[in-house]
Amino acid sequence: MNNVNINSSLNDLEQDGFVEIINIGLSKAADALSMIIKERVLIKCIEVMSPLEVFNEMGNDSIKLVTDLKGDVEGSCYFVISESEADYLTRKTVSANSEPGKFELNELNKGFLLELDNIISAAVITQLADIMKLNVFGDVPRIEPGISQEEMDQMLVKFSPLFFKTQFRTEEATFNPGFYWFLKPSVIADLKGVINNNINSK
Repeated sequence: MNNVNINSSLNDLEQDGFVEIINIGLSKAADALSMIIKERVLIKCIEVMSPLEVFNEMGNDSIKLVTDLKGDVEGSCYFVISESEADYLTRKTVSANSEPGKFELNELNKGFLLELDNIISAAVITQLADIMKLNVFGDVPRIEPGISQEEMDQMLVKFSPLFFKTQFRTEEATFNPGFYWFLKPSVIADLKGVINNNINSK
């Protein structure tokens, strides 16, 4: 992992441009989530991360929601949320009578989390697809155990990383799930080109 080029070689200006693009998609996801939990939700991208930072911050209680990318782009989107964050969101919706702090990954909660991933990941994927003028869509999401260092190392051999941390804010809580994207190097190069064109046109 130490030999991986951090942040897929995005420089500071490119990272700022990427965050701006992602935040457009996340704002749409926030509107949809607000309707589901009947409470105002703000979601924004707060920082781009390196693979080493991701692995060091990820706890053993993380839940990994995976969406494989289809169409013109090959790769996978990992939306990683802690059990405590999942507990809060499910109690606001499908598990309102559950006891706080005792999260259970039952079928009801799994269904909600998969729908949550579908809403948020689809919004971001659609935004990237639109700006890059590509036909990209997400496959049916699935839940997998947390990412191990071995798994991440294997993914980084084939794909380039594009990892970012988000901030969810509601009336009662603030928490920071992560998005860990593994994309073909050619896609990263195209994305850098789009971002730099936008920067130069301003």
